[in-house]
Amino acid sequence: MGEPPVALPPLVPPVHRGPRPGPLGGGRRQVGQDVRVDRRTLLCGALLLTTAACGTSSNTRKPGPGSAKPGDRLAAIADIPVGAGVLVDVATDGQLLLVRPTADVIKAFNPTCPHAGSVVNPPTKATPITCPTHHSEFDSTTGAVRSGPSPAPLKEVPITLTSQDIHLA
Repeated sequence: MGEPPVALPPLVPPVHRGPRPGPLGGGRRQVGQDVRVDRRTLLCGALLLTTAACGTSSNTRKPGPGSAKPGDRLAAIADIPVGAGVLVDVATDGQLLLVRPTADVIKAFNPTCPHAGSVVNPPTKATPITCPTHHSEFDSTTGAVRSGPSPAPLKEVPITLTSQDIHLA
């Protein structure tokens, strides 16, 4: 009859001709072959990557006092470094920016930038309050705009101080 067929070595993958059905609609392609992805496939892939990278978060905190009530404790005075600030979680759903420009001054602000709605970065000894989106800078004592596109200052949130703690007023 003839010679037996020659088998490929097991390390060589089979060559697929044409696309193979799959979740992203493609198959193996030869090097240099055009790869065309439709809009729907691209958006689904981007959504999948975003979900995988960011995870699913149950964090529903919003900038501001949230459901906190006057008198609720926000933080210990000792937790706010002099010349800097921190973002603190408030009640079950809020977030505030507490700043301590000097040893005897502590202020609270809603950390939402009035320009784009991003949460601002707390100040450090070397940097002012800044918006990471468009780089507006705010004064740590007053919340006033120092530079950048923000049309308004940060909104101050009234607080009271006891000998050791900071409370919502």
